[in-house]
Amino acid sequence: MQNPIEQLLIKPIIRLVIGEQKLRFYESINWEEESDRLRQPHLIYPSYYTNTV
Repeated sequence: MQNPIEQLLIKPIIRLVIGEQKLRFYESINWEEESDRLRQPHLIYPSYYTNTV
């Protein structure tokens, strides 16, 4: 469930600033899959890179 402030205030502002077309492009990308391409298996990443919210 999304935060009401995010839903009612932040998202409309972001849509206005960024633009609907760019936002749709951003939302169409599977960021988990794309980030897997850049991961280096031999590196030990700090927890702030690997922890998800």
